[in-house]
Amino acid sequence: MKHLVLLMALTAPSAFAQTVCSKGKISREASVGSTKEYRCVVLYKKTDEKKADKVLWHSDKAAFCEKKLVGFVKKLEAGGWACKKVG
Repeated sequence: MKHLVLLMALTAPSAFAQTVCSKGKISREASVGSTKEYRCVVLYKKTDEKKADKVLWHSDKAAFCEKKLVGFVKKLEAGGWACKKVG
């Protein structure tokens, strides 16, 4: 049953791991989700801009995307952003 739940999370259309970063009044969102084309994607959104999420990386392996998300968030934090995991 544990494997079935994980598979359902990987194929869900919405993000299933999300981090919100802020710097002053500006915020950014970075998340791991999936699309019809890719099993996992790392998405980046500039919430103050009215643009679609940008796909930074994609893979067939969730561990790859999670590792990339963590690295990307660390890079934002090194640039002075305050980040918080929300999902």
